[in-house]
Amino acid sequence: MADIIYTASQKRAIKERGKNIIISAAAGSGKTRVLVDRVIDLILTEKVDVDKMIIVTFTNKASIEMKDRIRSAIEREIENDPSNKFLKDQLKLLKHAHIQTLHAFASDMLREYFYYFDSLSPNFTVISDNANVILKEEAIDEVFYEEYKKADPDFHNFIHNFATSRSDREAKSIVLKTYDKITSEISPIRWLDEKTKNPFDFNIFKDMIRQRIDLLLEDIRKNRSLVFDNNMRDKYTEMIEGDFSLVNELNNLIYTDWDLFIEKIKKAKFSTMVRARKDEK
Repeated sequence: MADIIYTASQKRAIKERGKNIIISAAAGSGKTRVLVDRVIDLILTEKVDVDKMIIVTFTNKASIEMKDRIRSAIEREIENDPSNKFLKDQLKLLKHAHIQTLHAFASDMLREYFYYFDSLSPNFTVISDNANVILKEEAIDEVFYEEYKKADPDFHNFIHNFATSRSDREAKSIVLKTYDKITSEISPIRWLDEKTKNPFDFNIFKDMIRQRIDLLLEDIRKNRSLVFDNNMRDKYTEMIEGDFSLVNELNNLIYTDWDLFIEKIKKAKFSTMVRARKDEK
């Protein structure tokens, strides 16, 4: 492997064996480099053929990058040990290695072993992103149509809180986003049941909104002090005072008239910075 100073956690990620591990780190922190060196370490120390590994990514770009990095790493090792036949074989096997997207790997497995399933044709195709979006929209439209016919009070409250007078698009979006969230969990329904087992406390939600607005008011107060302390232009004073009045009004409506709060916050427009004239610069 190339000379690089790894942290203790990175070294452990490369050397750990015999158990499942999770590498969690911020973007640009070297995760891909660590994974590539883990693969190379398996090849060098464990003599594992690269085509016996399953390396899946989320995007085609990532899979291509991963394969290129592994190839480069193997080539560097061959330069250090030109007579190593095992390493040279790995370059040949790399063409057949399972370094691909998760969807591509799953598709390959299903096509190869389709005969295990009673009604699966090997000629199936993976749905495109566009087709997937269309099918989701058709499904949510059908669900909402049926719920409108039932006239369930809970559904009515949901529409009242999250749709507008002209469209239920936002309400549908919430359902779809919830679906996307739970499908990222290991046990989607169990996770959803756990998160919704207690009744929704609207006052807690209002308290959270109030806390955010209080922070916004504090920022406006700081800006107002800055304007007054520096004797800035009258237009800046008007701008700050207007924003303070608007946010303060919203703050007072949270517990007194929620519907009016929602109506006003949708129409709220904050001031924009006033540009100084050339003769004032």
